Amino acid sequence: MADSKRTRAQLLALLVDNSTGEISPQDMRDLVVSLFGVYGSIKAVDNAVVQAMTAATPAKVTNYTKNGLAVGTTPDYANNQIALPNGGTYLLYAQASIKSSVADVALNGRLAIDGSAIDGRFDMELVNADEVASGLCLDVIAITAAQVLSLRIETDKITNLTMTNGQLMACRIG
Repeated sequence: MADSKRTRAQLLALLVDNSTGEISPQDMRDLVVSLFGVYGSIKAVDNAVVQAMTAATPAKVTNYTKNGLAVGTTPDYANNQIALPNGGTYLLYAQASIKSSVADVALNGRLAIDGSAIDGRFDMELVNADEVASGLCLDVIAITAAQVLSLRIETDKITNLTMTNGQLMACRIG
């Protein structure tokens, strides 16, 4: 049987009282696996790939160039997302250094679960064309099993964006 990561509530319910001897060797292995970190990341490093943007239309960022470290998640830079197969409470983080092909562009970045925006966001104004600015957003969210994290960006103008450097990360904290 595969070792399974369990939520804190599942572990506490399991370990509350073993007077009946119901804690199996599998339960103990699951406890050990659950105590290790669950995290994953994807990154854009020295990137030059351009992403065309349509005004007022949120789009998934497609400029990631490599997977980062991972335990218990599935980073997938080719699909610009991190699969989170285990439910729990996660700290989500996105950082992006972005430049635009046109001047005076307002943009916002939003963390997204299964394609739907959540509260974590950043806003920036790119005054000059090819000016690089950085944004950062964090969020703590409870998710169910088998959900996917991505970053979505919306601009107020038609432009080409380049995320020169950035990262998307998830870390289960509970």
